[in-house]
This record gives sequence, structure tokens and C-alpha cells, in this order.
Amino acid sequence: MEDNKQIFERAAPRISVLDAKEVDNVIFQVLKSQIEYVSKWLPAWFLNHLGPELNTIMKFGMWMVSVDNSKSSFGQQLLHLKYSTDSHIWKLRTLGLLTIGGPYIKERIFNLSGSNQSLRRVNSLMDGVETLIKILNIFTIVNFLRKGGSPSFLEYILNLIPVSTVPTSKRNVGYAYMTRELIWHGFIELLVIIIPLINYSKLKRKVTKMIRGSVSTEPSSLNCTFSTNSKCVLCGEPPILPHQMGCSHTFCFYCLATNRELDSSFECPECGFNNPESSAMKPVHAFS
Repeated sequence: MEDNKQIFERAAPRISVLDAKEVDNVIFQVLKSQIEYVSKWLPAWFLNHLGPELNTIMKFGMWMVSVDNSKSSFGQQLLHLKYSTDSHIWKLRTLGLLTIGGPYIKERIFNLSGSNQSLRRVNSLMDGVETLIKILNIFTIVNFLRKGGSPSFLEYILNLIPVSTVPTSKRNVGYAYMTRELIWHGFIELLVIIIPLINYSKLKRKVTKMIRGSVSTEPSSLNCTFSTNSKCVLCGEPPILPHQMGCSHTFCFYCLATNRELDSSFECPECGFNNPESSAMKPVHAFS
């Protein structure tokens, strides 16, 4: 019976073990943001000088409430994981001291080192130890992905293995969401290619002509003059550098020039007049 229990405990899905660590990080960031929001009215020097201490206190508090009490972090509890029953409390506390206290001590020594040669040597030594642990973590995570077990080097040394608290079940992977995402991204890429090729000015002119029907293309007998009430027939704003193209309507120079550049058959949206000659664009007479 004990052997069956031991087999059951070691059946933790590896993806759940990695997800639990990410959930722990997110929970800490949420708690940290709330603490920063509450303490934003305190003097700036308070957070600047005591920031590392506050972070360490929060991490130790989370560790004591979760791992020290139930042998599982908050992320592991959400994903139905815990450290195996043979994980002694002193191992868990050692892991907490090394993973939380170690970075805090290193940060404080780095801040206090300055011109102190002894502290600088200690800081260099801790940098070397940290680099060595990172390298060993690479080998440990590769072994974890292949065979399971402990996901970090310190957990491997202390023989701390996350296990499942519920019977393992077959993971049904649904590809419907993935398929929709692939189709949507493919559609977006197609639009990115097609949209720049569409001449919206010309398309708008043709659609407007279909809806409005044929209009006279002869210029209006009225002279095009500019007054305080004049509006650009394209943008509806007071014209900037007012110009006209042979009819009685006023345009901004840039509105008219841009549309004529995009569409050689550009027509006045009010009267339908069109003059493709470049000399058609002329400044509008001053106030009438």
C-alpha cells in the first residue's frame, strides 16, 4: 500500500509544476503592487531605502503561510500539487532561506560595497556562486523535462519533489482555439498585404457615383470665392490654403492635392465636376 502511495505521489504533471512557479510569481507581483499602492503616500526615501526589505518580508510571509504550513506554495495549491510527504520541514525552510534570503543578502552587500574591498570581494564571490547555480539549474531543468522530479538545482539537492494531490488524468488537448487563432492571424496577415493596395479615394468616388447617379461635369457658373463661412467640401473644416479646381466649391490645398494624386479622375463631391489637367488647381480669390 505504501508503494502505491509513493507511486501516486510522484505522478505530478511537469507542465503543472512549471505553471505553479509562474503562478507564485504572479501572486507576488499582485501583492507587491497592492503594497506599493498603499504606501504611495509615504516619503519616497522609504521605498527607495527599504524596498529590498519589504520584498523579502513579503516573500517570507507568503512562504510561511503556504509552504511552511501545508508543504505547498499558493501556486501549487491552485494546481493541486505539494511537496512529497518525505520532505522534512527543515528542508523546506532551508530552501526558503536560500531562495529568498540569498538574493536579499547579495543585493544589500552590492549596495554597501562601494569602495570597501572586503565587501566587493564577497560580492564577487556571491556573483560566482549565483552564476554556478544558474548553470546547474539549466542541467536540472533539462533532466526535469526528460524524467520529472525536482525542477531546480536547490530542490534537487534537498530532494524536494513536487507531487500531485489528486489522481492524474489524461490531458485532453483541444485544438479548436489554436485553429481559430491560426486562421485569424493568417487573415490579419492577408489584410496587411491587401489594404495598402486599395485606392480608397477612387473606390469612394465610384461608390458615391453609383449611389448619387450621373451629375453634370460642367463647371458652375458661380465664381469660387473665399469667405469666413467657407468650408472645405472634403474635410468640412475652414480651408487651409484654399484652392479650387474649376467649380464653385472650395478645398484645402492638401485635401485637393492628395485626392487628385490618388485618383486621376477625382470629382468634386458636391457637383461632380472633374478637370484632370494639372492647371485646374488654382488659389481661391480672397474675401468677396
